Amino acid sequence: FVLRVRKEVERGKLRPDVADNFENLYYNYKNAVLQNGDPNAYQIMLSNMMDLFDRVLLDEENPFTFQPYHKAIREPFDYYTFGQNYIRPLVDFR
Repeated sequence: FVLRVRKEVERGKLRPDVADNFENLYYNYKNAVLQNGDPNAYQIMLSNMMDLFDRVLLDEENPFTFQPYHKAIREPFDYYTFGQNYIRPLVDFR
């Protein structure tokens, strides 16, 4: 995953400062998710980070500014569901 982030910097698709922050986020998120005891934690973490990284790359190409009031964007990418899936492995529901 980190190699892909660095490759996008080399290709000029991602600013180095964004890549550095993203790598830090990756390591912190990975460490937190892997502590939850789910046998699928690594795959869940990697899938969530890949989805997020794809969104970051798209936003670097074509930044989107949210207005103070806006309708929910559920397609072509469902950001609400993504947010739920991203946070879920960090919550101990017990």
